[in-house]
Amino acid sequence: MKAPFETSAGGVEWIWVAVFERDGDVLRGRLSNEPFDVPGLVLGDPVTVRLSEIGDYHFVDADGTVSGGRSEEVLRRR
Repeated sequence: MKAPFETSAGGVEWIWVAVFERDGDVLRGRLSNEPFDVPGLVLGDPVTVRLSEIGDYHFVDADGTVSGGRSEEVLRRR
């Protein structure tokens, strides 16, 4: 999933998170890419995100079917 994290300037940086657990509307995972400007976070750090905060997701079913990935589609078109 792609989740928002606060930057040092008070903005938002969207970072991919590999989810390993869900508890109701709370997802727990680890950062999948290195933050550019989020103090205190590095690649692989554990994070908690609410479902309502998710900006995108990328899921591959056992049969190879992909769902989500809208932000990736936009980047490919550019």
